[in-house]
Amino acid sequence: MLLCLPIYAQAATKTITPADVTKAEANGNFTITSDSRKFNPISGEYDLNGHVFVSLPTHGEQLVIKADKAKVKLYSQEVNAEGKITLSFGKMSFRCDKTHVVSKERTAYVNGNILFKHLKNTIKADSASYYWKGKLATFQNASVNGGQPQKEVKYNVMSGEFVK
Repeated sequence: MLLCLPIYAQAATKTITPADVTKAEANGNFTITSDSRKFNPISGEYDLNGHVFVSLPTHGEQLVIKADKAKVKLYSQEVNAEGKITLSFGKMSFRCDKTHVVSKERTAYVNGNILFKHLKNTIKADSASYYWKGKLATFQNASVNGGQPQKEVKYNVMSGEFVK
């Protein structure tokens, strides 16, 4: 079985701007840009370095990843990224050191120095996951709006409320 994915990939010639993100969201394709990259057509894997921008379609909104470097597996639609990461989905965003996005699980896993912002809430944590089908973010060793650290915090992105 041959899997065909609409994809747009190019070497970055400028810094990614909000207009570029809007364009990627509008085209609904799997979009990849970076300063340099290697592609293995047999495994369908990109090795990306410098000003990495990956936009993944997620049945409604684009999941956007900006990082220093990343590996993108086209056939399984997985992304492993590290270094100054911003992962955004609609109006929410994570900043972290590493992320692993698994499309078939509809989940993004983030680790290291996490800063999450959504509406009026700010969460700092060691690790977290975001399940985009259920709009649920789960944080480990998290501090909410500057409060005391908690072992686990669950947050519903749709309602903007914490789940117990």
